[in-house]
Amino acid sequence: MRRSLTISAALLMPWVASAEIFVVEDDAAGVPHYTTTETPALTEIPAIAGQANEGFSYGLMWQGMEGHLLFEGRVAPGGKIVSHDGPDPYVAYIVAGHGTMGNDAPDGSTASSFAFAPGDWIVFHPGTMHHWVNGDEELVFIGFQRLPATDAEN
Repeated sequence: MRRSLTISAALLMPWVASAEIFVVEDDAAGVPHYTTTETPALTEIPAIAGQANEGFSYGLMWQGMEGHLLFEGRVAPGGKIVSHDGPDPYVAYIVAGHGTMGNDAPDGSTASSFAFAPGDWIVFHPGTMHHWVNGDEELVFIGFQRLPATDAEN
C-alpha cells in the first residue's frame, strides 16, 4: 500500500523570521521589482501514515508561478523519514549533512539504496516509495516541486 507525504498548508504556516525570500518579477511596464517575505518556520512531522519519523521538520517556503513550490527539510542527527511516496515529481538538493536513501519495493523491503552528501540532487518520480536515514550531523535539503496544471489552478 502506498503512503503519500501530504502536508496541509495549515501545518506549514507558522511564520517566524529566520531569513528573507526575495521574489523578482516585472511590473506591467516590464520593469523588474522585488518583494520580500520572511522565511516561515519549519513544522515537526512526527509521523507519515501512522509510522514514526525521527527528528524530521519540513516547511513550505514559497509558492507561486503556476504551481511552483519550494520546501525546506531538516532531519536531526541519526534521524529518519519513514517510507513514503509523493504524487508529483519532486527534486531535492542536499545542502548539508549526509545519509542513505532507501528505495522500497512493493513488499516493503529495500530494493536499493545509495549514500547522499552535500551538493547531491535526488530526483523522485511520482509514486516512488523511499525512505531517508540520516548520518551523524543535521541534514538540510531544499525541495522543488511543480504541481500539474489542474492542481496549480485550484
